[in-house]
Amino acid sequence: MKRKIMALGKTCLAVSLPTKWHTKHSLKKGNELEIEEQEGRLILKTTAPKEPLKTTINLKSYSNKTIEKALSALYKSGFDEITVLLDDLSKVLVVETIVKELFFGFTITDQNKSGCTIKSIAQDDSKELQNLIRRVFLINLSLAENSLAFAKSTDYNNLQNLIPLEKTVNQLTNFCQRIIIKGLQEKKPFFSHVIVWNLEKVADEYKYLCQYLSTKKQALSPGVLAYWKQSNTYLRNYYEFFFSYSLDKCQELETAKSLLRKTSDHLLPKTPKEEIFVVNCLLNVNRITTDFITSTIALNQ
Repeated sequence: MKRKIMALGKTCLAVSLPTKWHTKHSLKKGNELEIEEQEGRLILKTTAPKEPLKTTINLKSYSNKTIEKALSALYKSGFDEITVLLDDLSKVLVVETIVKELFFGFTITDQNKSGCTIKSIAQDDSKELQNLIRRVFLINLSLAENSLAFAKSTDYNNLQNLIPLEKTVNQLTNFCQRIIIKGLQEKKPFFSHVIVWNLEKVADEYKYLCQYLSTKKQALSPGVLAYWKQSNTYLRNYYEFFFSYSLDKCQELETAKSLLRKTSDHLLPKTPKEEIFVVNCLLNVNRITTDFITSTIALNQ
C-alpha cells in the first residue's frame, strides 16, 4: 500500500490513513495514535483496547493428543476466548489439564453438555518477553546440570523428579510464542520465534534423557558423562552469549562446537549400545543450540 505525502504549511508533512484501517478501529478526528520509529519504518498503534479474538472449534470424536495440538495452535495464534465443542463430558477434564499445564493466563470460564469455553484472564505483555526467555533458559540449564549430577550419582528417583520441569518450559514457551505471533514483539519477531521454538526442543531432549535413565537405571561410562558436561557448558555459554551479545563470544562458541564434534566423533564408536541413546540426545541438544546462533546475531544487528 502506498500513500502520497501532503504538505500542511511550510514544515509539516502528512499522509492519510487507509479507510479500511481507521474504520476497523473506529477512529475519528481528535483521537490519538501512538507512533513508533523503527529501522526506517513508522509504526502506528491505536490507543484503544483491542476487541478480544474469539473462535469456536469442533473437537468431537478426536483423541486427547489431537485436542491438545488443536488448542495449542489456537492459543499460540493469539485467540483470547475459545469455545470447544466436545461429545463427552470426560473430555472437559482433558481440556482442563491442557489449560493448566500449557496455557499461561487461561482458565475454563464455562462448561456444559456441549463442551466448554476457555478464556484469557491475563494481559499479554511484550515487556515481559525477555524475562520469560531468560526464565526458560535457566530452567533448561537447571535440567541440564541437575540431570548430569543425578546421572553421575545414579540417583534415578531424582532424575524422574526433574521431568515435570519440561512441562513448565512448554507453558512458558507457548506464552512467548503467543506474544510474538500476536505481533506484540515487533523487533525481528521471526528470529525470536526460532529461538523460543528451539528452547522448547532442548527441554524435550533432557526430558528424554531423564525418562530413559530413570527407567533403564543405566549407569554411564566416564566418557559419556564427560561429553554430557561439555554439552552443558556449550549451552550455558550460549545463554551468556544471548544475554551479553558480542561477536567474540560467537567465535568462542564456534570453537567449542568444533571441539564437541571431535569429542562425539571419537566417542561414538566406543560407546556401549546401552548408552547410544544418551549420546544421541546430547548430539541433538548441541545441534539445536548451534541453530540459535545465527538468529541471535540477526536480533542484534
